[in-house]
Amino acid sequence: MNRTPLMASLALLGCLASAPAPAQPVLIERSPPVQVGDQAPDKFLKPEMAVRDWQQRSLPNPGFGTQWVQIDDQVVRVDRTSGTVVEVRAQVN
Repeated sequence: MNRTPLMASLALLGCLASAPAPAQPVLIERSPPVQVGDQAPDKFLKPEMAVRDWQQRSLPNPGFGTQWVQIDDQVVRVDRTSGTVVEVRAQVN
């Protein structure tokens, strides 16, 4: 009985068994579009989340007590006290 083909088959199976699994696609969970009147998540009420370059983005002055924030592909003006969304715009570059 010839053991060479058996050993070669076992070696090949060992190599295939140790091969890494194919990469799985990364799913990005996006939140639903924000609408006027919605409650913004707390993290977007922090001053450090404000869009600082609102003038370069051709956005109006946010006004007292509100700030522009980026939520996914939308630029949203939120009332910092109540957390209410008061204006929604598409991403402006």
